[in-house]
Amino acid sequence: MSDRKTAKIIWIISAVFAAVLAAGVILSVVIAHAEKKELTEKAREAFSQVTVTDIRVIAGSRVSPEDFVANGKPNTVGVSFVTEPSTKEAGEFTVPLRLTYGNEAETRTVRLTVCTYNRTVKVSVGSTEAVTVSDYIPTPGFAAKFVGFDPDSIDRSTHGIYDGKLLINNHLYEITFEVADTEPPRAVPVEGTVVFIGKSVKPADLVTDVSDVSTVDFSFAEEPDFSAEGDVTVKVRLTDTYGNSSVYEVTVTVAADTEPPVFSGLHDITITVGDTISYKSGVTVSDNSGEDIEFTVDASAVNRNKAGTYKVKYTAADSSGNTAEEYRTVIVIKLSIEKVEGMIADLAKKIVNDGMTNDEKIKKIWNYTRLKIKYTGRSTKSDVYTAAYEGMTTGGGDCYTYYAINTLLFRHLGIENTEVRRVEGKSRHWWSLVLFDDGKWYFVDSCPLPRQLTKLENKYSGTGGTFSGYYEYDESLYTGYDIAE
Repeated sequence: MSDRKTAKIIWIISAVFAAVLAAGVILSVVIAHAEKKELTEKAREAFSQVTVTDIRVIAGSRVSPEDFVANGKPNTVGVSFVTEPSTKEAGEFTVPLRLTYGNEAETRTVRLTVCTYNRTVKVSVGSTEAVTVSDYIPTPGFAAKFVGFDPDSIDRSTHGIYDGKLLINNHLYEITFEVADTEPPRAVPVEGTVVFIGKSVKPADLVTDVSDVSTVDFSFAEEPDFSAEGDVTVKVRLTDTYGNSSVYEVTVTVAADTEPPVFSGLHDITITVGDTISYKSGVTVSDNSGEDIEFTVDASAVNRNKAGTYKVKYTAADSSGNTAEEYRTVIVIKLSIEKVEGMIADLAKKIVNDGMTNDEKIKKIWNYTRLKIKYTGRSTKSDVYTAAYEGMTTGGGDCYTYYAINTLLFRHLGIENTEVRRVEGKSRHWWSLVLFDDGKWYFVDSCPLPRQLTKLENKYSGTGGTFSGYYEYDESLYTGYDIAE
């Protein structure tokens, strides 16, 4: 296309645009002139019958010019927006209305208030407060009511969400009523908690008396640092099912762990030659840290095929490096244990009966052994089974024999007891520490002495002469027993 033709086309387009713009200006001038021109009597009469009013609407509602007419209008009067208002956003807006009567016009100004409403209203579980339409639409001036829905009749004892409708200015709106848990969990901090260096603690263990209407999760608001000794302030966050949370500060003392693990159940084991041994059965190990502790067993010194007394080593270590080593004795005998236990069972039937209390059974056993076994000053002291067998078959023995028979009778009857022996360095002597019905432990010795060690003479020990220090024992071995005074 030539430059001359292009220029001509541009000139034509410019001319058309100018003509349209001029027409718009002329029309605006005509309308303005019409509104400025004095109204005829008929137009004034018609416009006087129209009353306009301010209105309130919910955001997003559609409005028409007629919505601003309060009491209707004559059919000869038209009403329109000068500029159609928007209701997308809340606020107060001035709206010009044009009233027309034939070719005559008049402009009125009204106010449009655009409001929002609360689609959801929440109340706490257990709440008794009344809920009204004003909770959903707090702005005054609206004609509103619930439709097929009554919040005050809803069960508020538990959480729930309920849908309903609200009629506002003859328009229906969807609403929701929620009975919600709006209260955060409550708890009481646990004071005096000690954590060892480098260890951890569960947040749930640092609070107690937790109360909430729903399930509560526990976490640390800030990860605590337990890497050094001292007091640490720990923040524990409690969060319920509905997102309510509370934070409690708890003081935790961080300390060094210097205590080794502690073994339990390491009593002596007696077997017959060739029998198998379960070295870990009945043995437990605990630690002040509360952690699960594994332990090892070294039974390399035990020869199950040869009678004798052997030592088994038990070792345990906690994660702080504290180590415990304990030993137990394994006694291998040629005599059949089952045979001795059968003899003990038969003997028990002769001495006691099921109608007796444990205290009565203990006294009967003590007295029987003391009177029926003659003191000879000799016995095999390798194990209680051999000593008891010798005593029951020969009718004689020494202090170890009395102790052995009593021990096996107590075991058979389920009466708790343990061995007591005189401290090292003195001549040997054995007796028993037995649990009585009152929950206390008493020393029992059937060895026939001028004065017997019975429940009533619990801590008898000669103060001079032949019996001085007779019952001297290592008290540190029995700190876990509530020994009667």
